[in-house]
Amino acid sequence: MVKVFTKKEESSGEIEEVETLANQGDSAKQEDALLLQSLKKEESELLEERQNLASLRESLQSKAKNEIENRKTNIQKLKDEISGLKVECEALAESLNAGLVPR
Repeated sequence: MVKVFTKKEESSGEIEEVETLANQGDSAKQEDALLLQSLKKEESELLEERQNLASLRESLQSKAKNEIENRKTNIQKLKDEISGLKVECEALAESLNAGLVPR
């Protein structure tokens, strides 16, 4: 801050301190510059957070999709295995029933 001194009264030798309008303008410019810097920093942090969250969402969606596909595959394998076991059980039951001839 720059101060300008002027004599209040020449005869008494007193000096009055006067802040100029230019100094007020400089102070406002500094405050504006600091505010702008702060806003830019906040914006940058928010953009980074948005990018991180978008990446996390994409990763989670991919994991969920893979989990769905894995479970569908396992379910189909179980259905196929159950179907095969039913056929085998029916064949064994028929062969046991066929072997039972009344005497």
